[in-house]
Amino acid sequence: MYKWGGITFALGMALIVIEIIIAKKKREGFTRTDSRRIWGLFWLTLFVTGLVMLLVWMSE
Repeated sequence: MYKWGGITFALGMALIVIEIIIAKKKREGFTRTDSRRIWGLFWLTLFVTGLVMLLVWMSE
């Protein structure tokens, strides 16, 4: 259960890091919209991680 939760969380964090790198390379730089999108990805990552852990726990 923790393994799949960790994998899901790590993938979400990798996506967030990629988004930050791309946002900083833009001509406008890192804007408030980028910050809101990254916070949204963070909360979505937590939700999906919890969902994956719940599904793995229920299937055992």
